[in-house]
Amino acid sequence: MSEEFAVTSGPTPGDDVYLSPGRAIAGQCPSGFEEARLEADLSGAAATMRLVCTPQDGAETELPIDPMAQADVQALLERIRDATVREEEAGRRWQRCTVILRKGGRFQMDVYY
Repeated sequence: MSEEFAVTSGPTPGDDVYLSPGRAIAGQCPSGFEEARLEADLSGAAATMRLVCTPQDGAETELPIDPMAQADVQALLERIRDATVREEEAGRRWQRCTVILRKGGRFQMDVYY
């Protein structure tokens, strides 16, 4: 059974930790997208990621992720994971996450143990 919690960025001192992966993900999407969703699995030796973008007037489309951008996003997600481990009682690390970006700068991150 997996557990889930949501992290939503807001005007807090740690915002850059969440804004950086958001910017990296957005950079892989066409300009003017309505929503972008990145599903990442960091449990194996190499992370796997799937990126889906929805343009303003279009259908949801899976996009390839540039290998260098994927490495950057992985490092940023691992940074978030390491920061959240310190906040957890048992020190457990989440293994998978879904990052959702929406028009207007909205950011949501769900993590799964």
